[in-house]
Amino acid sequence: APAVEGGAMMAAGWRGAVLGLVAYATFDLTALSIIKGWTVTVALADLAWGTIATAIACIIGFLVLRHLSTAGAGLS
Repeated sequence: APAVEGGAMMAAGWRGAVLGLVAYATFDLTALSIIKGWTVTVALADLAWGTIATAIACIIGFLVLRHLSTAGAGLS
């Protein structure tokens, strides 16, 4: 919502990337310490995937919310 109010799609993407990195790092760092066979390579690939996937999801969410907010403004 803050990105939509400011009209900055890239802000939504960067915030999503940070969220994805933190969320996936929480799992991956835990997995490295407790799952036998979980390698650093797998963890880094998963971190990259989570960062990119969450950023894309946030950008899509931004675009949908912006569309809905502009469509709703025309109904008033």
